[in-house]
Amino acid sequence: MKKVILLFMFILSALILNSQESQVKINHEGKDFTKLKHAWQAQWITHPTESTLDYGVFLYRRTFQIDTLHDKYIVYVSADNKYKLYVNGEEVCEGPARGDLNNWRFETINIAPFLRKGKNVIAAQVVNFGEFRHGAQQTFQTAFILQSDDKSKLNLNTGKNNGWKIIKNYAYDYIPFTSDSVGGYYVAGPGDKIDASKYPWGWNQIDFDESHW
Repeated sequence: MKKVILLFMFILSALILNSQESQVKINHEGKDFTKLKHAWQAQWITHPTESTLDYGVFLYRRTFQIDTLHDKYIVYVSADNKYKLYVNGEEVCEGPARGDLNNWRFETINIAPFLRKGKNVIAAQVVNFGEFRHGAQQTFQTAFILQSDDKSKLNLNTGKNNGWKIIKNYAYDYIPFTSDSVGGYYVAGPGDKIDASKYPWGWNQIDFDESHW
């Protein structure tokens, strides 16, 4: 009798889980790729010469013009390891949410409230904690991706020759913490130390001089 009950519960659980699956149609033939939910036309970008595996803080920015303001300008954004996103100097969001290499998360943000007519800038700080990253942090390499929603008619997609600029912020260095140094179990990641004389103050502002980037 117990075996019958267990089998029934297993079948019931399978049916419940199956009913919760997404109804988004999977395109197995590779056609109409741009119509798939969460299809990315943007590309991951990173620094062309710096290490993409070691500790580093990287700054990205992209200036653009807007003639007419609308209620919605949706962007999708993610990074490896972590990012903070700014629009015209104001912090908009940070992330990504916890995931793994096969299920990497991204955020969906309406940046319309932060925009103005004329010149704007969208910027991001991306951090790779390197070998001292906290225990739950998975990583492939330092990288950043952002894509505009097609309906916004505002192409801010990251990719080759698409207006994005990047530098490494040499003001930052890491303070390594290990289980030995703290006298107990430690997996929370490194600390930071900052040399203010090297910091590119105002890097996420509209009128910042990016000519050396």
